[in-house]
Amino acid sequence: MAVLSALGRFSHARLCAILAFPLVVATNIAMAHTGSVSFSRPLSGIVVDGDLSDWPEGLVSYPVNFPGIWADAPSDSADHEAWFRVGHNVEENAIYVAVEVRDESIVIDSTDTWNSQDGVEVFIELSHGDLPNTQIAVRGINVPDF
Repeated sequence: MAVLSALGRFSHARLCAILAFPLVVATNIAMAHTGSVSFSRPLSGIVVDGDLSDWPEGLVSYPVNFPGIWADAPSDSADHEAWFRVGHNVEENAIYVAVEVRDESIVIDSTDTWNSQDGVEVFIELSHGDLPNTQIAVRGINVPDF
């Protein structure tokens, strides 16, 4: 403490700024390319069966924005509305993602191209860079029957 007193007020403020800098940088690194942030919470007792009642109450549901890249953008919330939740279990070495979708028309059987069916895609990019990411996709007739 005597060292801080000897440095004076100006140096004390500079020291605080230097110590705060890594916190600001670490926060920016955790952000997705869009600037959006979602947090994973510890979970236990999750069964992958389509029933989300075993997920904890109060866990944040993040809205999914559908920009209409591969199809027309939704006309309203009845046309398409979706949310996701994220959790992890260290003992199981597992990440859990729950996706809920509300849509007035569901397309699950199509012989056309991959993007002519309803589905969910989850991308996981651990490096937050240009390295390959992991994609998990469930579409149309490939949806498990829970």
